[in-house]
Amino acid sequence: MSRGTTHSGLLEKCPAVSYVDALFTEDTCGYTVRRQEHLFWLDLEVYRQWARGAEV
Repeated sequence: MSRGTTHSGLLEKCPAVSYVDALFTEDTCGYTVRRQEHLFWLDLEVYRQWARGAEV
């Protein structure tokens, strides 16, 4: 719970953390290989603005 609101996880709580589902395709030795990945990243500038005034 944060500021009277219940959040389920960090992705909901912090707008600086995001993710995308990515599908990669590679052709190797006559075979097509596909893999799906979840890519996470942190936007440091958005984090600094969001965390301004926060106390730990």
